[in-house]
Amino acid sequence: MNAEDFNMRFGDWGEPTLLGFVIGCIIGAIAYAAAPGINVPDKIGKILLMGVTLSAVMVITPKMAALLLQGVIPVSNAITGWTQKKFSGKRKLYIGMDTAVGIGSPVVLACATLMIPVALIFAFILPGNQFLPTIGLVGFVFMFPLIVSVVHGDFFRSFIIGAINVILGLWIGTNLAPLITKAARAAKFPIPKGSSLISSIDHGSDPFPWLLVQVANYKWVAYILGIALCAVLVLWNRHHIVADAKTGSAKANAQ
Repeated sequence: MNAEDFNMRFGDWGEPTLLGFVIGCIIGAIAYAAAPGINVPDKIGKILLMGVTLSAVMVITPKMAALLLQGVIPVSNAITGWTQKKFSGKRKLYIGMDTAVGIGSPVVLACATLMIPVALIFAFILPGNQFLPTIGLVGFVFMFPLIVSVVHGDFFRSFIIGAINVILGLWIGTNLAPLITKAARAAKFPIPKGSSLISSIDHGSDPFPWLLVQVANYKWVAYILGIALCAVLVLWNRHHIVADAKTGSAKANAQ
């Protein structure tokens, strides 16, 4: 179910503003409904404030992303035009863009927001996990643009893949906590009081750096495997680029 399907099935409730308000109220209820020392009117006020705040985020963030794209895309188009002219159209150049250009998607924002309470639940129930993520949870908004792109905007597939990533991220974050803490202390980073170890749920829990850490102890084996993996990925990427170019040429000739 993509954003358009969601809007068709749920009408106005599929709009980003109302969707953000509902999600915000749900998160606010989880945070404040059973909170001690707060009377009922204040709880209701905090829950509604959370809903209004997230509703505003769902409206403002895409506009911020649009402003970013206004500055980035013309540069990308100019570089692409220059290279096409330079190579006389014989080679197709792909320009890599930062993940931030995808955070304006309503599906990205909705999945990233809903994943925050899910990640906290996983942190308490996941066997072997000793990592409680906090400020790194905001990094989810940079995790979902690639996922949403791969599944062509499907909300439920994006959410399921994101949940799997979070589970792996918590285990990896727990495993790498000693190394991350050691690096933080070497950089004179202040360790929060009451914490024996620190870790990361966004960049620090990525599977690929974790794999590099695991093989790094084997020195030359790690170098050989790293070079071989890069070579395989380069050839695989080239294969797809050549295939796309042939497909484009065939379509052009057919027309």
